[in-house]
Amino acid sequence: MRIERMGTRWPPLNPIQLKALEWVARGCPEGVWHDSSYKVSVYALATRGLVKVDRRRGSWSAAMTDDGRFYLDHGHYRINEEPPSDKHSGPRGRTTQKASFSVTAEALIADLLAHDGTLTVADPPPEVRAAYRRAMSMAIADGLVPAGSALRHTGRDRGDLVVRLIPKDDAPQRPELAPIPVPDDLSRLHDAVRELRDSRAERLDVTPSEQRRALLILQAIADECERRGHEFGLPSDDDSGTFRLTVDGVPTDFDMLEERVRRPVPNADELAEARYEWQRVRSTVQKVPSGKLLVQSGPSYSRTSWADRKRWTLDSRLPHLFAYAESQAAETLERRARDERERAERQRAWEQAKTEARQRYIEDLNRRRLGEQLESHRRADELLRYAEALEKKAAALDDQGEAHQVRAWTEWARSEAERIDPLLSPADLQYVEPDEVADADLDPFMPRGMTARRPPDDARRPWSR
Repeated sequence: MRIERMGTRWPPLNPIQLKALEWVARGCPEGVWHDSSYKVSVYALATRGLVKVDRRRGSWSAAMTDDGRFYLDHGHYRINEEPPSDKHSGPRGRTTQKASFSVTAEALIADLLAHDGTLTVADPPPEVRAAYRRAMSMAIADGLVPAGSALRHTGRDRGDLVVRLIPKDDAPQRPELAPIPVPDDLSRLHDAVRELRDSRAERLDVTPSEQRRALLILQAIADECERRGHEFGLPSDDDSGTFRLTVDGVPTDFDMLEERVRRPVPNADELAEARYEWQRVRSTVQKVPSGKLLVQSGPSYSRTSWADRKRWTLDSRLPHLFAYAESQAAETLERRARDERERAERQRAWEQAKTEARQRYIEDLNRRRLGEQLESHRRADELLRYAEALEKKAAALDDQGEAHQVRAWTEWARSEAERIDPLLSPADLQYVEPDEVADADLDPFMPRGMTARRPPDDARRPWSR
């Protein structure tokens, strides 16, 4: 299945998805489905904007949208509609459009199963790539990938994003990463870890009950940095993270925090005033610490994280954290080398363009000189022929005063012809190549977008013609 970047290009619903849409339209009656597999199809419908799924307050429900009713009535999606997105009320009641995009792990797997295991998203923006990567990670973590299959993708950062379900036997085996030991006590601390504990605790967003374990994990990271020849420290900017790994001179910042979960919390004032254990106290849903540690890095629209989960602990994910930091450093160094190669290539292209512009300028200069000489020679011939006519006119005049004036004018015409005739100046009858040419004179002969007055990567504002 291929999803175009602009506009809605979803394929038609398969029979099971259509059955699920009709079921939601009837109000989700009981007794239709024998297991919970229908939820996968409903999530796929939600991704297309045909239904809305509500999982709040510990319950599950689905409701039709206008687009869903349109599909049931007409058998196809709305034409020329943009992909569905939520709206929210901005400042002063203005309605603004959310820039976020989301896709659930269940919907992703449903689409892959319904379309031969391949999903192609045409050149998506970064936030869409990130949403699909999160969905893939959740599908793997929650065990949604069908048995015997593996989830793989290409186009992580550029081009089309292609997600595939492939037989596990065909999937390249990832090398096992050696575990990283976590110390048992805090008797020996790295200077940065000690600073976090003693004076920079605000960087470590964890509750007191989890602080010791967080510091032990940070010390394990510091020890591993020393073993691998990396640097461990604190970011210079207070807002940039909890700690920093520097690999081959490339820094990567990480946040360490305790995950929050939404749970009902009794009203503190009513709880304090309650006299009996059986007395009812109202609760509100709030985000509270979960006791699970999490480390994350990367831009806000594409965070990479490692955390405590049912099947593993943060401690066991530390090798993956180092693999991430080292791959980020390798990518950064490769990007720098590529940028330097491209910069050097732009410099060579500019120097070559400047050399060619100089040659074109010289050719244009001599071409103009040749045209000017030809024009001057023609004018000199015309002046000489006119002087002959003047001389004949002077000879035919009876008034000697007038004849004298005409002869004087004839001599001046001949002298003017001698002055402008290039043939009388042999030194000028040659191809010239000036030693110095002003950069501004070369600009008309440079390629579009270039100037001879400065290289392409000059820090000053680009000049354009």
